[in-house]
Amino acid sequence: MRAVVTPTPEKTASMDNDQVILRKEGAVVRIVLNNPARLNAISIAMWDRLDQILDDLAEDRAVRVVVISGAGGKAFSSGGHFGIRPPARRCCGSARGQRA
Repeated sequence: MRAVVTPTPEKTASMDNDQVILRKEGAVVRIVLNNPARLNAISIAMWDRLDQILDDLAEDRAVRVVVISGAGGKAFSSGGHFGIRPPARRCCGSARGQRA
């Protein structure tokens, strides 16, 4: 049987975004991808939020462990959410990165 530990409010920092949930419990940080309807497919907004969270955690010397999981119990993540596309990035004068 696994023991369930409920952290006290002063030891837990929590920040929720609709699709990325962050909970800090002492030296342990838990990040949950919360998009179970799409098997936790990661949208551009989720990538941006994860990037921001991981950058912040890299600077936090108190953090020893980061656990990333998926909500819903069916999948950690099915990958990128291809139903939406990022805007075309321009490089060297064209949208495809080729010189004009």
